[in-house]
Amino acid sequence: MSWNSTIGFVPAARIAIAPLIFIVCICINSAEAQVSQGVVLASANRASNDQVYINTGHSSQGRLREVLGRAKAQWKQDRLPPLEPARKELEKALESLEQFVQVGSSNGDKWSKFLRLADVKEQLQSDKPSYTKLLDLEMNMRQNYLGLEYSQFTRLRDSLVRYGYASRFHAQEEGFGRFISKQIDDAIQLLNDEPAVNSALTAEVGNILSTLHQANQQPEIISELRGLFGQPNARVYVKEHFVNRLVSRGVAQPQNVDECILGTRVLGTAFMNGNVSANLLTMSNGIGLQLSLSACMTSQSRGYNRGVVLNTTSVSPVLATKQLFVTNTSVTGATAQVTTQLESTINSIQHRSRIVRRIASRKAAQQKPQADAVAEGRLQDRICNEFEQQVSQQIGQANQQLQKMKQPRPELTRVGIQQPKLDFSSTSTLVAANTTQAAVYQLAAPSNCPLPQPVEAGLLAQIHQSAITNALDVVMAGRTLRSRELGDLVKQITGKEPEEEMKKEIEGEEWSITFNPYQPVRIEFDDNLLKITLRLIQMTREKQSIRDPVSISTAYSPSFDGSILTLNRQAEVSVTSDRDTTGVQATAMRAFIKTKFDKTFREQIATQPIDLKNRFPKATNLNIDLKRLTYQIDEGWLQVALP
Repeated sequence: MSWNSTIGFVPAARIAIAPLIFIVCICINSAEAQVSQGVVLASANRASNDQVYINTGHSSQGRLREVLGRAKAQWKQDRLPPLEPARKELEKALESLEQFVQVGSSNGDKWSKFLRLADVKEQLQSDKPSYTKLLDLEMNMRQNYLGLEYSQFTRLRDSLVRYGYASRFHAQEEGFGRFISKQIDDAIQLLNDEPAVNSALTAEVGNILSTLHQANQQPEIISELRGLFGQPNARVYVKEHFVNRLVSRGVAQPQNVDECILGTRVLGTAFMNGNVSANLLTMSNGIGLQLSLSACMTSQSRGYNRGVVLNTTSVSPVLATKQLFVTNTSVTGATAQVTTQLESTINSIQHRSRIVRRIASRKAAQQKPQADAVAEGRLQDRICNEFEQQVSQQIGQANQQLQKMKQPRPELTRVGIQQPKLDFSSTSTLVAANTTQAAVYQLAAPSNCPLPQPVEAGLLAQIHQSAITNALDVVMAGRTLRSRELGDLVKQITGKEPEEEMKKEIEGEEWSITFNPYQPVRIEFDDNLLKITLRLIQMTREKQSIRDPVSISTAYSPSFDGSILTLNRQAEVSVTSDRDTTGVQATAMRAFIKTKFDKTFREQIATQPIDLKNRFPKATNLNIDLKRLTYQIDEGWLQVALP
């Protein structure tokens, strides 16, 4: 007779790793949100005073002064982009696109009209191509319409940019050296007057960097300037206790027992009770995580062997672990490990014969160690296999999600924004992610975020104002916005038809505004305010036109009730001329523009309700109380924290 007191196999509770992907989604969506609204997470020490210094050290001020001086001294006229090669490149790109859309066909002619290819040809044939018009034509191709992400369109768009640069320097070749020299002198003077990094200095240095890039100047100087303002402008920190709020869950699972060990058929019930938790692991290029199932299994069973019935109870602690490694490209896992310590008790032996019961008792005692060992081995194998299978299945699903998320976003390609690249890392206490939203000719953050971090924060998000300003620069720089195009713009952004008030604006008198080619929209985070400045270089109204650099500014204070984000305007919309232009026409035009933007910058702007469970439906254990969210806005940074 053989005997077995095993509790059988109780499968591990289903371990969802969707919360892990939720964390990655937070990071990826944060980076992409820089394009539209900017959300990022990070950690930094507070500076010893109220001003932020480049790379947190005075020596970098001297470094900036030295690099600017070299940029001025090493300006090379012969490095300016030549006009003729750029013209030929544009001609080839135009020819390729015309063949692609089949100009001459009904559909091709519609594309030609929409892209204003006739205007492109006019600029190619002109002895004095207009930088402003070329920039407007290029911006016309940065719209969120299906097809504009194809290489034939982006090639023409890029060729227009290069031809625009070449035409700009060709027209001003003699005086451009003096222009950049004055730009650099102004920046150095700002640095001498106020060594702390401020918006004025950053804007001036950024403008110099943009000019050096357009003028094809020394790459090493461009790289050094970017490096001085090269801190990531978007970061995420998630502490281990916040991860466990997403991953941790209770386990309470019954299971029928039906085993045969050493000739004894064992039937009964078993129950697993415990919890799943996560421990972060140190990983330099991704997120390391160990999932742990810690539980206690108990069982009551009856063993049947040739008329003898053994009534037994069993108990065993269970610890199942599996290490996961999450990067921005894949999720992988190590082999699951399971440990148990089975203890069983024979409570009674049933048979009508006392002699048989006595023999069965002696035989059961002899075989108990062997039966327990076999039962425990099977128990571990089955728990390990089930744990491995369940987690591996969800790793596969997670990888599918990640593959979708890392696919090129056509809407970003259409408007010319590069998809942000995230860097992940983890320690034993937190997950960190960061990205830099900046093109090769743009500046990022001058330093880490100086705002004090709430000690209780489990999720910390920080974004520097440069992330949003840079993204808007790519989309809006030099763009001419015409009143008759507002309806199309609304459809591209919202996917909906414009409201009645907007329709009246479209059907009313025609007007247009042309944005500055450099930083057309400036965002400033300061003193718990979101400050917005639109920079225009030209305005038209019906047949009137005035080229007058104008700044339109206002400020908002945000509030959040746990569901709806509301921006409350704290300042009147101001329209100021950069040149203090006077005259009836200029004054009337500025008054007209102010009327328009009073409607745009409303007293109060509210978002749609935020529902994380709908946004991340697969994060089934998501339990985040957004009412506990706190934020700080100061010194160029927006910081959001959740406990």
